[in-house]
Amino acid sequence: MEYSIWTRVGAEAGETTGEILLRKEQERSAGDGLFVWGVGNSSRGISALLHAGTAIDVVFSFMRARPRPHDVSPATVIGWRAYVDDDKTRPLPAHVRVTSRGGKDRHYALICRSNEPLVLSDRGAFDPEAHRNLSGRRIGDSQVTALVQRVARDSASTLYASGFRARLVDWVKLAQPTNDR
Repeated sequence: MEYSIWTRVGAEAGETTGEILLRKEQERSAGDGLFVWGVGNSSRGISALLHAGTAIDVVFSFMRARPRPHDVSPATVIGWRAYVDDDKTRPLPAHVRVTSRGGKDRHYALICRSNEPLVLSDRGAFDPEAHRNLSGRRIGDSQVTALVQRVARDSASTLYASGFRARLVDWVKLAQPTNDR
């Protein structure tokens, strides 16, 4: 079975997509390919698949919709300093910076590895209609990040451009939020 995480990226915490991508490329370069991408929602199945040794690719596509005002100009920005792994709180690596808009009491992250630079380019298409959530349901229009499995061939009508791809190393809950601005 082919599993992937599909995440749509856009403006967040007062940064444009280009600014975030530049920062993540700097992380990747400084971290020997390792970078951490914050996401707002959890997924129950990711940890179990990783612990079973399942390879999971992360497909990053760019949002088609205009960014929401609270993503472009949030009242506050939170910086996350640590993550929870095996019920232990551990500091994020020194080269990593994960932010989110304020007002959140929890946030998650995809710890990824890529040997290729994170640059905007066409890395092939992603068809959400050819994939389903682990529950078997179609990917919701408002769902930004989803663990999915391929169930059909791509169709030409719903393709998203894949901006870049990486391999998932871990999925974690973030901890120790602080004001970032």
